[in-house]
Amino acid sequence: MGPARRAGQGSPGPGAGARTARYCSPPEAEAAVVAAGRAAALSYKSWRDFAAGYILGRCLHFDDEEFGNWYTDMVDVHRVLMPDPESPWLTVSFR
Repeated sequence: MGPARRAGQGSPGPGAGARTARYCSPPEAEAAVVAAGRAAALSYKSWRDFAAGYILGRCLHFDDEEFGNWYTDMVDVHRVLMPDPESPWLTVSFR
């Protein structure tokens, strides 16, 4: 593993949390992300559908099964990403 980055020194890149915590190696992290992507593609037909499932699951898990701050925060993110022409939800193919 390379030297640790200091806060504010550029983007640490995908999987940085898992690597920093040493849960897995970079190839293992990549394999886990690819497997999660495949599972999502089997369960959802679009980023919009995936986002709806993610938001609902996050609410039920973190908001004591109520629509509180976690819900409103996630809906705000959804509303920003869905209409933005440069959003990864519109520029990166879901499948």
